[in-house]
Amino acid sequence: MKSIAQLRVVIAGLLLIQTFGISAQTWPTKPIKLITSAAPGGIVDIYARRHQPHLQAELGQPIVVDNKPGASGAIAGDAAAKSEADGHTLSWEAKTNWASSVSWVFRFATIQ
Repeated sequence: MKSIAQLRVVIAGLLLIQTFGISAQTWPTKPIKLITSAAPGGIVDIYARRHQPHLQAELGQPIVVDNKPGASGAIAGDAAAKSEADGHTLSWEAKTNWASSVSWVFRFATIQ
């Protein structure tokens, strides 16, 4: 039993030493796209553009606000879901858009 406990300690130590050389990639490495579900001049767009300079200063990369209005936010959500999975696309939507999308999914799920 003692040798198994010692072996576990040695393996844990080796794994710990191995993780010292691992580091995360820097982020962001390119401009960030901020997708909003509102038309230009809408409340969600106003908030996104108001926070845009603060985010740019904090992250050190330009932020592009991309308006995708319509279909209660489904168009914007679809564009965000189909974007590259590199972490450089953010979605800024109203809470009511998500609530209507969830109720739409559950409505059809309960009929089946």
